[in-house]
This record gives sequence, structure tokens and C-alpha cells, in this order.
Amino acid sequence: MAGKEGHSRQNKLKYIAGFLMLALTSACSEGVVSADMTVLPAEGWPIKRVVQHAFDVQDTTQTYDLELIVRHRQDYPYSNLLLVTQWVTPDGATQTDSLALDVADAQGRWLGTGKGASITTKWLIKENQPLEAGKHVLRIRHVMRQLGALEGLDPLPAVDAVGYTLYNNTDEKEANH
Repeated sequence: MAGKEGHSRQNKLKYIAGFLMLALTSACSEGVVSADMTVLPAEGWPIKRVVQHAFDVQDTTQTYDLELIVRHRQDYPYSNLLLVTQWVTPDGATQTDSLALDVADAQGRWLGTGKGASITTKWLIKENQPLEAGKHVLRIRHVMRQLGALEGLDPLPAVDAVGYTLYNNTDEKEANH
């Protein structure tokens, strides 16, 4: 039993280290307004788990880009990821999008970056968006299922973390990204 607890602790430390690296990288990036990652349970992403991130926008003279980030393991068994996102604005309006995102090419090579067991994939899902001032909420849930099945995968295996980065839409960000 002690070995299993030690393995679990090592996994948690790896996730914390990965999150800190992402946070430091994002903090040093030009144009980053907000960034966050949610670490998911080791057994996978539960079908009913909605990942939620809140962030404040102050500058209404800028436009913004939103990047979705998913970290998965090498043993992720699919070449895509089906998600539903909801963006709730300060006035309560909700925009819902269904996303079909590729994580591997036709030859099965991962599209993201990473070494060892972890792959990080990023997708620009909103571009050049004017935003109103105040608190915005981004909700993300997976809607993956086996071919022909009616029920969703519960849990979705080998997905370790889900997050976002919100950028000012500037020329500097395009040059550095």
C-alpha cells in the first residue's frame, strides 16, 4: 500500500511542477492576460466534471485571443477530443461551442509538444474577440464516447489537465507564439 501512495504522491508532484512551469512560462509571455490549468484525477476526466475558469477583463480597447490547452499522456487512446465550451460574460450572456479537436495526425503522431509521458496540445479557439469589462467564466466539458455508443466515456482516460491562456491580440504575441 505504501508503494501506491508513493506513486500517487509522485504523480501529484509532477502535476504541480508542470503547472508551475506553465504559469511561469505564461507569466513571461507577451500579451498574456490570464492563464490557468485544472489538474484532473489520475484515472481520467469524469463525464460530469465541468472544468471552470474565471478571469477578469479590464481593458475594453483591446481584442483578445483564447487558447485552449490540454495535457494528456502517451497512452491517450484517441486521435481527437470532443469538447463543449461555454463562455459566460459579465452580463450573464452565454456562448456555447462544440469543438472537435485533433490531438494526433493521420499517422498517429501527437500534434502537441512534450517529452516522456506527457503531451501538451494547444488550440486557438477564439480570435480577435472584443470583451466587456468584468468577470468572465469559461466552462469546459468533454463529450467523448465510443463509436456507436450513446453514453459518454466515464472517465475519459489519460487526460491529465485542461486549461486556457487569454492573450491581448497584439503583434508581439503573434511574433512570440
